[in-house]
Amino acid sequence: MLADPRAEALVDNLAGQWLGVRKVEEASPSAALFPDWDGLKASMEEEVRRYVAAVLRADRPITDLLTSDTTWVDARLAAHYGVPPPPGEGFAEVTVPGRPGLLTRGGLLTALSLPNRTSPVIRGHWVLGNLLCAEPPPPPAGVLPLADEREEGMTLREQLEEHRSNPACAACHVEMDAIGLALEGFDATGRARTVDDQGLPIDATGELPDLGSFDGAGELQRTLLHDPRLPRCVVSKTLTYALGRGPIAGDALAEEALVQRFAASGYRFEAMVLDVVRSRPFRYRQGQAP
Repeated sequence: MLADPRAEALVDNLAGQWLGVRKVEEASPSAALFPDWDGLKASMEEEVRRYVAAVLRADRPITDLLTSDTTWVDARLAAHYGVPPPPGEGFAEVTVPGRPGLLTRGGLLTALSLPNRTSPVIRGHWVLGNLLCAEPPPPPAGVLPLADEREEGMTLREQLEEHRSNPACAACHVEMDAIGLALEGFDATGRARTVDDQGLPIDATGELPDLGSFDGAGELQRTLLHDPRLPRCVVSKTLTYALGRGPIAGDALAEEALVQRFAASGYRFEAMVLDVVRSRPFRYRQGQAP
């Protein structure tokens, strides 16, 4: 079903809403700090679209989104990633060392950054909300946001630790910061790095409650595969897209059954989509009586 060309719009729209494909278009890094962005933007958009479609339309396990070590690059993006350009013109599938999974795609990393620097908070918030359906609540009234600029000689990790010293901030930032800091090996346009913009060494280690520790984007994504919220969130996002509305109380039993069958299929996206269209909420989404 998903191999049919007519499914392309469905997958692109779902990926656009859920997995950040459309966010790349909205990214606006500083032209003064990142002058190459204008030439990279279209390439990064196409890479993310192809990367996601390769999993969703090829009947692969959804877990491949976080583990696949191949992606699509053209000459400009290859130079940005530090790999040889593909032969000929246009895009080719390649392996980029040190860049497994969706969370290392340059376009998404750029979209989840501030114009002048990375943002572990924005990146961590996106992962929690879009991959785990555990979006943190807005900060309490009166709590100042993290400053865009940081004190000379202070790493973002140190700045975030200082921010978390406020008890009102600590609960939400424990997971969010750990996830975002694991992606600090990539700058505000997704270029790999070992030191930050002040020349201080990157520390990309972290730990998630009940899931264990990790170092860097690759280990983070492998850790997320063990989070039971991930498959449940994939089902929820797909069902929401299919229904054109958020979940309601009456969907709970059907959604739980979809999660169980999704696991039994080996987390194959096509199998889950077929189950969604057979589900009671989808078949009676107009409010018809059974």
